[in-house]
Order: sequence, then C-alpha cells, then structure tokens
Amino acid sequence: MNFEQLGLPPATRARRLLYSAPAGLVVAYVGVGRDPLELGQLYGKRPTEPVYSKLVSCAPDETIEDPIACPVTPSIYFRLVLLERKRGRWAEMREGQEPEWHQGETTGGWSKGVFRKRLDNGEIAPVVQHGQESDVWISDLHSISGDGRTLYCSAGFFSGPSRKGQYYLCDLSVETGALSRICLLKATFA
Repeated sequence: MNFEQLGLPPATRARRLLYSAPAGLVVAYVGVGRDPLELGQLYGKRPTEPVYSKLVSCAPDETIEDPIACPVTPSIYFRLVLLERKRGRWAEMREGQEPEWHQGETTGGWSKGVFRKRLDNGEIAPVVQHGQESDVWISDLHSISGDGRTLYCSAGFFSGPSRKGQYYLCDLSVETGALSRICLLKATFA
C-alpha cells in the first residue's frame, strides 16, 4: 500500500501521527513536495475509515507547522507559516511548474500566527496572528496543558531599529491569545 491509496498526495513524507480522542480522529501530519519545498499539511480519518481527507487547505506558499491535538476539545492547534523564495520561484510553483532551483537559494518565511481547527465543525480561527514586522514571533509550538487552555511555545521578542531579538519559553492562552514569558532561552541558535 502506498500513500496515494491512503488518500494522501504523491511525494508525501510522513512527519507525525496525532490522535484527537475528543474527535475520535487520526491526524496525519505530512510533508508534501520535495526539499527544499516540503510543505506541512494535515489530513484526518476515523480509525475505521480506509482513507484520509485534507483537514486544512493552504495557499501554495503556506505550510502548517507544529500541530498539537487538544486533549479536551476536538481541536488541533498549529502554526501557519508563509514561505518566501528568492528570485520569485513561488510564481512557478503556483502555475504548476517545477521551479529550477539554484545553489545558494534559501527558503525564508514568517509565521502568520497560531490557529485552531475545530474537528467537529471544521471552523478555523486564529488564536494569535502576527505580521512580518511584528515585535513578537512564535517560532515553535511544544505542547498543550492537560486542561487544553494553554499552549507552550517558543517566541522571539524583537525591539529597536536593529530588530535584535531574544527567545523565551512562553505560555499562550488559547482563549485570549495572551502570551506570557516563562524563561529566557539562552544560546537559541548556538
């Protein structure tokens, strides 16, 4: 059996399986495409169903990162990241062409925020959103509290004209979007 027979797109790499007990749903977090353009996507199915179906539709230049299943509500939380390519290669991707990659080109991007997908009614809502010039950037989701009210994440806080930043382990309220620092993360990129 291959990924396509399971309802997943071609060129899929399994990243992680999650299970939402409140929704009774198996969630496949997969990477679709080829490096350096492997985009994170979410597919779901009930344990008795033979194939997965797509849970979240993204634009061709968006990727889902760090999905976390809530233990209390039928929800999945994730970061949505807008990717950017040097020299306009995304235009080729949108037109269905295979871009010609050049050595030294890198993928960049910025987080659009943290979102919640309700698995019972399909609603997608932001927990917190931020733009490219935001003073705070959530870089990783790590886990969720047992009561489902707090996400634990890493976040960069940027200030001044140089936009120098420091990263902290934080808690993020899923109800209000409030972000609280827990501790400074030293040598984040060492």
